[in-house]
Amino acid sequence: MESRCYGCAVKFSLFKKENGCKNCGRAFCSGCLSFSAAVPRAGNTQQKVCKQCYEVLTRGSTPANASKWSPPQNYKKRMAALEAKQKPSTPRSKGLTHQDQVIAERLARLRQENKPKSVPSQAEIEARLAALRDEPQGSVPSTQEMEARLAALQGRVPPSWTPQPQAYQTPDTRTEAQQAQDLLTQLTAEVAIDDSWEQRGPVTLQDCHLPDSDDDEETAIQRVVQQLTEEATLDEASGFNIPVETTPGPQAQSCKAEPEAQALAPKPEADEELPWCCICNEDATLRCAGCDGDLYCVRCFREGHDAFDLKEHQTSAYHPRHAGREY
Repeated sequence: MESRCYGCAVKFSLFKKENGCKNCGRAFCSGCLSFSAAVPRAGNTQQKVCKQCYEVLTRGSTPANASKWSPPQNYKKRMAALEAKQKPSTPRSKGLTHQDQVIAERLARLRQENKPKSVPSQAEIEARLAALRDEPQGSVPSTQEMEARLAALQGRVPPSWTPQPQAYQTPDTRTEAQQAQDLLTQLTAEVAIDDSWEQRGPVTLQDCHLPDSDDDEETAIQRVVQQLTEEATLDEASGFNIPVETTPGPQAQSCKAEPEAQALAPKPEADEELPWCCICNEDATLRCAGCDGDLYCVRCFREGHDAFDLKEHQTSAYHPRHAGREY
């Protein structure tokens, strides 16, 4: 526990030294131990004593309650502040002037005005809820009404005003057995149509009887060509004209087993190939096998290939076949 002065309750520190009263022996600070009196315990010599011991020693008679020391003044102040907090509404007019009493009364009235209102009881709350339930409430708008309001706010036609086509469908009076029989009949007819188209061969000009006159013959040829075109379109749409994938033969497999040197060989020049550099359109002098056989001039080949490409890409000299041809 921290040591404090018995008179003013100040904490002892480096600047507040602890001193003892020579008469009672209690610890005091230098401010509370500022009285001097002859102390019998010290051979009636002048010593530093506290206020209470000074009064007892100087008066020469011990009061009736000298054995019971009163508490220090700081303790009394703290108790008074605690009582004031516990009873804030009770103004203490004892020992106050007229102005202090007026201020105390005003503070008491302010405290009473700021008091929270009384909490309603359970019966009052139930009565309020019953009154709210009995009040008539407006009807909740339907979905169509809300859509109409939203459309009016957005400036567009409400969906309920938009005319909707009404499809009339006759009721089906057939039984389930009749419906199943009709469905089987329809499937059988579709299968028969597919079989007839598969058995039928391609239409040729010999199958058509052409007239003798030239005008009628041209008309018939156009009609036959149109018929063949329509049939080919129908075959492609139905999936009957899908080309059959051919399996690779031994020749194709042998072509894949050729050495890589033949793959790097320059591809044959086509008639449509232009003898120009693929970058600057100057006359080409080199063909690069590593660039899929593209044509380059010497300057563009060096600029477009780094040191690694120059080592890996194989080149060959390019000579156009038609040297005198104009492009």
